[in-house]
Amino acid sequence: MKRKILMVFLLGIFALVGGEEKKDEMRESFTSYFAGIKKQYDYTRTWPSKRKIYKALLPELADLLKQNAGEMKSLGAYYYLGLSTGFLDLLSHNSFLEDELYEGEWIKSSGLLIKDQVPPVYNAIMALFRQASLEYYQLYVGHRQVAMEKLVVQSVDLLKRALNQKSLNDQQKILLSGYAASYLFFLSLNQYLDNKMELQTFVSQTLQAFRPGQ
Repeated sequence: MKRKILMVFLLGIFALVGGEEKKDEMRESFTSYFAGIKKQYDYTRTWPSKRKIYKALLPELADLLKQNAGEMKSLGAYYYLGLSTGFLDLLSHNSFLEDELYEGEWIKSSGLLIKDQVPPVYNAIMALFRQASLEYYQLYVGHRQVAMEKLVVQSVDLLKRALNQKSLNDQQKILLSGYAASYLFFLSLNQYLDNKMELQTFVSQTLQAFRPGQ
């Protein structure tokens, strides 16, 4: 059921089908979905329980985005491939920090198109997380979320600087824009779960993040 809700929502974004009533219906379903996720999280409100949400949600989003991007014939497909790659990388980076992935496995599972299309950006982000790993695992569990968020913010700043480079072609810019949007979604999701952002604001930001050029 949860996957169906996500699929309907994403298909609505890709196809832009239906009138205002249909869009309102999709938004309502998506809103209810994330309200349910927060209700689940509120039972414990711990970093491990939040990581369980990431592990369940982000691969689903990544898979759906990649599937739908494969059906597109425009450069816009690279935006969704960037989003998909970013969601998987966030999980991979965090698993590496939590000592759940060996470095070799982490390197092999991270980057995908980013590694091939814009290697300097890939290398810079990997360096950030590799350096942080030296101290991250020594942190008290309750402090790890702050450390992870700091790394994501640093990655977003790095991506913004990269997007200002004139040497990038359109395909690279679109890919990196989608990749950056996935990191921003991660930060917004954390704010929402931690009562620092209203549900409707989170949903609106997600709608914007899942549209190229927003």
